[in-house]
Amino acid sequence: MLFDAEEDGTIGSRLFVDAHRYPLRQTRAMLNFDMVGVNAAPLGVAAHAELIPLARQVWPGVRVFGDEPVNTRETFGRSMNVTGRSDHLAFKEWGVRTAFVHRGLDVNYHATTDRTLSPALVTQAAVFATQLAETALKAPWTPDGPCEGFSSKGC
Repeated sequence: MLFDAEEDGTIGSRLFVDAHRYPLRQTRAMLNFDMVGVNAAPLGVAAHAELIPLARQVWPGVRVFGDEPVNTRETFGRSMNVTGRSDHLAFKEWGVRTAFVHRGLDVNYHATTDRTLSPALVTQAAVFATQLAETALKAPWTPDGPCEGFSSKGC
């Protein structure tokens, strides 16, 4: 799924989440891709605590943002706290497990020169995410009971 207006306040993803509150309780994980086609840094992920071991299982060398020193982390939306500006934030606020797949910001981020995309890097991120999604679907999981994790927004 593609969301619009992420940079304007995650408008598209918030509209989706608001329109689909009940089915979200049955969502195993939301995988968000951002800056995966640039060669800024090795592939990394910030994920719900239950998804991190699965990410390491399918991609042992994956960079986990929580493992890096705080002063080197980019934190817009990847920390475990409900903060940030990326599309998975609205899902996190409703208690959905999320994985933020990211390579880092390159020098062209939000510039008119931001025209470079590596199909090989995008493919690598897609392979990782596909394996993570398949593993998450097979892993034991019990969704929260009715409205648990959703009380701040109501059901």
